[in-house]
Amino acid sequence: MARPKVKIAIKFTQYQALVNFATNVTGQITNNLVLFPTPNPPLADITAAAVVLQGFILQWGPVGNRGTHADLLQMRSAAFTLYNLLIAEANYVQNQIDPTKSYNDQAADIVLSGFSSKNSPTPQGLLSAPENLHQMFSPGVNIHFPKLKWKKPLNLTSPGNVKLYHVSRGPAVGPPSFLAATTRTQFIDTTAVKGTSYQYAVQAVNTSGPGAGSNTIQVNVPL
Repeated sequence: MARPKVKIAIKFTQYQALVNFATNVTGQITNNLVLFPTPNPPLADITAAAVVLQGFILQWGPVGNRGTHADLLQMRSAAFTLYNLLIAEANYVQNQIDPTKSYNDQAADIVLSGFSSKNSPTPQGLLSAPENLHQMFSPGVNIHFPKLKWKKPLNLTSPGNVKLYHVSRGPAVGPPSFLAATTRTQFIDTTAVKGTSYQYAVQAVNTSGPGAGSNTIQVNVPL
């Protein structure tokens, strides 16, 4: 599998950004353990490596004293250790979602867990509701597996604003609860039970979290 395109420049002036980046990664994965329940490498390893690098930064960084050549090589080595742990974590994220996806499809999942092509994410604010959630019938799709489709929220500034969609399902009477996450604007519920009525809704997710809920639809799964 190709290595994720996580763009972290290992330069002397960016070591602090790398530490901040690691903090963001561990925080985002911790906040999304439903999607990433078994981080590999463990988040404790990333945190420990970030602490080591932070120590070198405080001692020999741009705002501190200049160390010897050996001191600076140690700091550089600590930075690469942390960098490689983050690359390994990105691989874990890709495999946890779906290893068959192309990088373009996986990029949204990686950003959700704290990875970005920039040193830190820019908060975007919560998204509005996805539009026109409906059940779609198409050839080759088992009618016992409801196929849902919807449109992206209206307040997007770019396609990348949506990192994931949360699909919720509930009984015919009662609010839906989280069922699955997808990067696409469609979803097939392969866990639906024949002869059961469900309610479905969808939320768009970005770096600020899940946005407003879509319209709710009821689907009656035939016997």
